[in-house]
Amino acid sequence: MTPTTRVVVTGLGVVSPLGNDIDTFWRRLVAGESGVGPITRFDTSDYKVHIAAEVKDFDAEDFIDKRQVRRLDLFSRYAVAAAKLAAADAEFDPRPRRTGSGRWSAAASAACRRCTPRSTSSSPRARTA
Repeated sequence: MTPTTRVVVTGLGVVSPLGNDIDTFWRRLVAGESGVGPITRFDTSDYKVHIAAEVKDFDAEDFIDKRQVRRLDLFSRYAVAAAKLAAADAEFDPRPRRTGSGRWSAAASAACRRCTPRSTSSSPRARTA
């Protein structure tokens, strides 16, 4: 990518104490619900604080290979999952596609997908008019 290339992924992804998908997160946020509750990840009896905003019902293996999960810290698992959710929401296809003007990068292809009319034909030349 050159320094002047800009890419925008227009998708949303969230892993949060309020929910691990956009609809649940937004509904609970608008309703004013709190994601704070009793700490369940470790014994808090030796600490003054017994509450936190923990992410619930999250399985990293839904997003990341099992071997990779073991290598990543928990916060990295959340970040990867949220990024994959955002890419899916944006309908991002990382595979490059051929066009009439040559090969585009996957990022440029995804960024322009919403502004380029799709053809019913599989031929990239069918879009030239």
